[in-house]
Amino acid sequence: MINENWEDLFDDVILDRGYGYYENGNVKHVYQTDNGYTAIVRGRDMYRVSIDVDSNGDIIDSYCTCPYGDHCKHEAAVLYAIENDEIEDADEFSVEDAVSALSRDELEDLLLELAEDESIKERIFGFINEI
Repeated sequence: MINENWEDLFDDVILDRGYGYYENGNVKHVYQTDNGYTAIVRGRDMYRVSIDVDSNGDIIDSYCTCPYGDHCKHEAAVLYAIENDEIEDADEFSVEDAVSALSRDELEDLLLELAEDESIKERIFGFINEI
């Protein structure tokens, strides 16, 4: 669990926005990891959030893929979800969930890497020819 003083890490405005995201159901797929927690938050894009905690529940590091930087509303939203014990079983995370969490740039990079395989490249060109 997370130390109850985690809110002290955030500005009040960011906490309010994060709580709004949490209340609106924007936090998706919160999982416990070896180092803490990871989650996906739907904002303007899908953002990945990681919260690393020590054995006392103190936050030792956090990260979000959004452009804001440290201690953003997405991280706050995830912490509200964790505080309310909304943690899912990692075994239920699907490929669809993983793909939906990738940014456009990450998807393009992945597709280009996969396209090095001739059969994948042919399938891509097949899709383009159907358009």
